[in-house]
Order: sequence, then C-alpha cells, then structure tokens
Amino acid sequence: MTRREAMEAGVLALAASALSEVSAGAAAQTAKGSPSKAAVLLKKPLAGIEGKEVTLVAVDYPPGTSSAKHRHPGPVFGYVADGAVVFQIDEGPLVTYRKGDTFYEEPGHVHAVSRNASNTEPAKIIAFIVAEKGAAVATPVQ
Repeated sequence: MTRREAMEAGVLALAASALSEVSAGAAAQTAKGSPSKAAVLLKKPLAGIEGKEVTLVAVDYPPGTSSAKHRHPGPVFGYVADGAVVFQIDEGPLVTYRKGDTFYEEPGHVHAVSRNASNTEPAKIIAFIVAEKGAAVATPVQ
C-alpha cells in the first residue's frame, strides 16, 4: 500500500467513525436565505504523518443558500449527509451530489460553486480536510 493509499484509508476510517457520532443537529442551522454554516466537529493530528492534521467539518445549507467562493489547502474527502448540493471546481462542469454520495477535491483548486440544489429543502455535507497543522481549512477567493 502506498503512503497516499494509507492516508486515504486512514481518513476514510476516521470519516466512518465520525459519521456514526455526528447527529443531525451537530452544526448550527441558519435562517432561510442566509449563507451556509460550517461547524468544526473534530480536529486531529494524523498519526504517522508528521505535521498533518484532519479537520472534520459539517456544512449546513439552508434552502436556497451557498458558500462563498473558496479554496482548501489540502485534499477534501466529502459525504452528502442530507439533501443535494451543486459544486463547481475551477471552471469545470456543475456537478450535483445527492444524499449518500461522496466526493473528492484536489488541494488548492477554486471551489467556485458550492450551493444547495434546492430552494425548499436543507442540505448537509460532512467534509474531511487534510492540511498542515494549524492551517486554515478554507481561504476565500475573490
């Protein structure tokens, strides 16, 4: 097993463990029409990988909301816990992920679109972001 495969397997094992502990109300909900709301659920150093940590984030998208354009410093492994979300990385195609879907984002690319696919139902994703210890997990992009 390569180092990358070992890291991915470790992150996915951590994800499975964390998802079993995350309740539907783990992240704060926001009012309809306001931006998405992210809540850090866990931040943990990655054993055996010096200087790296994983941050587990729940992002709630009330109906009709989105996140601001941003980028992540490391790889992102994600799971759609509820509803459906529409993503666009850089200038790529719009992609819709539904409840139960997983996704992966390469480090440093611009998350140009990140929005709830519905104007009537909420959506929630759980994201596992691997980065240098202490690094911001998302940086706004103009």
